[in-house]
Amino acid sequence: MNHVSKAVFVTLMMTLALTSAFAKHVIELKLDSAGNLYPTNRGDATAGWLGQVFWVIRDKNIESFQIVEKPGNTDYIFTEPLPSGFQKDLLRKVKFRFRGCDWYYSINWKDAQGNVHPYDPKIAVKPVVPFTDLIFLFGFIITLLTTIVFYRRWQAAERIVKKYEQNK
Repeated sequence: MNHVSKAVFVTLMMTLALTSAFAKHVIELKLDSAGNLYPTNRGDATAGWLGQVFWVIRDKNIESFQIVEKPGNTDYIFTEPLPSGFQKDLLRKVKFRFRGCDWYYSINWKDAQGNVHPYDPKIAVKPVVPFTDLIFLFGFIITLLTTIVFYRRWQAAERIVKKYEQNK
């Protein structure tokens, strides 16, 4: 592998690693065989900073749902407020955070008959390891700059070789 292809490979790997910070976590709301709400991963999600959490109904027996913050949370984790009414789906972006936290909430869901049922999951907002995402971002920027420098030097060397061959 030459220097340019190594730098491109490292850049792609760093980009892949960075996507964990910005990932969308989908929580599918469906019912189990007993008629109880059975969301993906029990409704729990682990989101990196700047990640997204998306709740969506995946069962015809669930009419709508409402996300309600529980008392006792030290910080509101999303960039925009929760809607007060019932929804068919809901997407919220997680705020930029240096420290992790757990955010407790309830899912109130309506069945086809209009009866409301509660469910109590939590969302853990964590950098993968404190400052790891920032380290990945810094590494990505350094790798990108290195790639640009090596590419420009390669182009300059190619021009010199062409001029040398033309002057023979």
